[in-house]
Amino acid sequence: VMEFRRVLFRSTQELQRLIHEAIFSLPPKCRDVFNKSRMDNLSNKEIAEQMNISVKAVEGHISRALKQIRAYLGDAYHYLW
Repeated sequence: VMEFRRVLFRSTQELQRLIHEAIFSLPPKCRDVFNKSRMDNLSNKEIAEQMNISVKAVEGHISRALKQIRAYLGDAYHYLW
């Protein structure tokens, strides 16, 4: 049981590191929109107003970010999406 917990903990740490790297690799504006959405829990409308862009642009940035993060993580973590 302890070994399983150690492996699970390492796997979780590795996944967190990879997600952090994937987010950091995004273009700055895309990363900012994604962080406001996923980390700050702002609505698309709130993000659009804060950044002075359209809601459609926010949606595009989030979609692009998710696609790039999925590609960065590869098949090993496909079950997350």
